[in-house]
Amino acid sequence: MTTGPRPRAEACGNPASRRQYPSSLEGGLRKGREGLRTRALPYLERELEGREYLCGTFTLADAPYMALAMVLEVDRMPLDVFPRVGAYLERLRARPSYRSISPQTSLADSAGRES
Repeated sequence: MTTGPRPRAEACGNPASRRQYPSSLEGGLRKGREGLRTRALPYLERELEGREYLCGTFTLADAPYMALAMVLEVDRMPLDVFPRVGAYLERLRARPSYRSISPQTSLADSAGRES
């Protein structure tokens, strides 16, 4: 058994390893997901009724939700009961500014360097 930090490839390169959280974190993750399901996402679902973005068009009010779009892309939390939120997050993910935080973007591309 080795000690010390795991190599980056082992810690981050395997997609399955991203889903294996220490048991000490599982409770917090569960609580966070429950808060999203019961408070944040129902609120967003109501606010987005009849609108593409929170203020109608993309504004600074939408920018913080790009982080939520990224987290839920990684977490793969089902949004079936929040169809407006799901469509909204997809619109955010389609924006050029989302590319730098997308889990699908390489670090080199995110930094503006060619891979």
